[in-house]
Amino acid sequence: MERKSNSIYLVGIGIIVFFATFVAAGLLSLLLHIPISAYTAPCSLLLFFVANAVLLKWYSNTKIIVSIGLSSIATAVICLCFLWAKPYHENFFDAVWYHHDAVYQLAKGWNPYDRNLTANETSYCEFYLNYFPKGYWIFGAIIYSFTHTIEAAKGMDLALMLACAMILCGGLLKQNFGWSNAKSVFVGLLISLNPIAIINAFSFYVDGLIASLLSLGIFFSLAQWYGKDNKAWLLAFICFGVLFHLKFTGTAFSILFMGAFFVLLIMKEKWLWKKWLMRFSIFSILVLLILGFHPFISNTIHKGHPFFPAVENNEIKVFKLSSYPADFIGKDRFTKFATALFAETGWHGTPDKSTPKELFSFIGSEFYGKGIPDLGALGPLFAEFFSLSIIAFIISLLLLKSKKQKRYYMFALLFFLFTFFINQEAWVFRYIPHLWLLSILMLLPLWEVTYGKYFSIIIMLGLYINSGIVSKEAYKGQSAQSNQLNKTFNFLKGKEDVYAIYHGWGNSFLNRMGENGIDTSKWVWIHPLDTPYTSITGSLDGKYKLRKDLHLIK
Repeated sequence: MERKSNSIYLVGIGIIVFFATFVAAGLLSLLLHIPISAYTAPCSLLLFFVANAVLLKWYSNTKIIVSIGLSSIATAVICLCFLWAKPYHENFFDAVWYHHDAVYQLAKGWNPYDRNLTANETSYCEFYLNYFPKGYWIFGAIIYSFTHTIEAAKGMDLALMLACAMILCGGLLKQNFGWSNAKSVFVGLLISLNPIAIINAFSFYVDGLIASLLSLGIFFSLAQWYGKDNKAWLLAFICFGVLFHLKFTGTAFSILFMGAFFVLLIMKEKWLWKKWLMRFSIFSILVLLILGFHPFISNTIHKGHPFFPAVENNEIKVFKLSSYPADFIGKDRFTKFATALFAETGWHGTPDKSTPKELFSFIGSEFYGKGIPDLGALGPLFAEFFSLSIIAFIISLLLLKSKKQKRYYMFALLFFLFTFFINQEAWVFRYIPHLWLLSILMLLPLWEVTYGKYFSIIIMLGLYINSGIVSKEAYKGQSAQSNQLNKTFNFLKGKEDVYAIYHGWGNSFLNRMGENGIDTSKWVWIHPLDTPYTSITGSLDGKYKLRKDLHLIK
């Protein structure tokens, strides 16, 4: 088959297998009570070359020597992404707070299968570190243990965006739907340019990785269901399997879409139900019961359900009223979603209210350089073009003659909406990053209608512009903050006896200061009232001031 001989496509698969191998190797290592060390990375890399060679031989009859070359290219692309990410200091709040903390703890030898971290070992985040899925933290710890650069591993987000583009543009869309090369590239590239993934490229957040892997998992599932690729099921399993271990939302999406995939296959191939049941059962045992024993099974045993602490109980309350814009309090999930869709970009908590945006304006775009905002995370123009996508989808249902096609499209839409609104906090769009994918999928039926494709293309061009704005703002904001933090580090190095330096209440920032040449043994807590002081960009309340002016207010 033409697509299977496409090197770009196979390199994209290699990037996915690289990430999956490292995550699985890390999980298995901890399960066997082998701590993560500098040796874990080269062992995982060797395992990747073997696994990828076996997969490509089975999938596309690729010769061993060719698969080694393709694996080498995939590794080189990922390493280039690591080098790209390395200069950008982490500035996202939760990542500075506990994502980095988890990476450091794992790299120092912590094994969550052996014990839980105590409160005084963390930055008030022991619930998250002990009970959240740890796939990306483990990956980060493996890379950090080998490179001693904590920022490098977050380049995996960019690598997965590239893999998504390579696979979709390199043949998967053309093979599934019979599209031209131009259409495949135009649509596939847009899918990969998910604004959540673009912003996430600067951070240890996992929402961007979820966006890329979920898109690929869905299209591999469609390739199997359409019968265009009778081996795509394993690639879908790999995507959903990694997705399962990244974050609880990823776990939920993996379960939901794998369940839908199973139902579709059984409906289509009833005579093969035993084979599909066996494959899905083996996948579930491996991903959930073995590699996923901690935290999913252990959470169920000790906390009553697998999603602690994301699902609230008497021990922890995730979404307090102070986390909501004031005009969201008491509203149902659909109203909050609609309000957030047409709100200005930003972070809002009581007593602030969400502010309605001006249509087709760029108001609030500067927020994309500071993190993934709660409101308007998918870009300053997304609401407008998403609304046009809905209109295009309705028009296509009216014009299409096939009732069977209409039913498929409606079922697909309802299923997507179900995956969104099963989460009552769907107004935070990074929790539902495949909302971007839906906005594109709704345009595809109209593309098949005479003259309808021009309307679809115009809307897609608008979505391209939206992603371009987000890319510009994210790069500009992250570059500015990283440059400022580098200036601060360079200024303070060697002056620890002149300046009192406080790393803030985030433990991970103390490590980062040490990695950037500051003697952290001389840090001094500076009381918030001990002004004036200079705040440190990217820290959690980090600051410094001249020691001779330090009052040590108690």
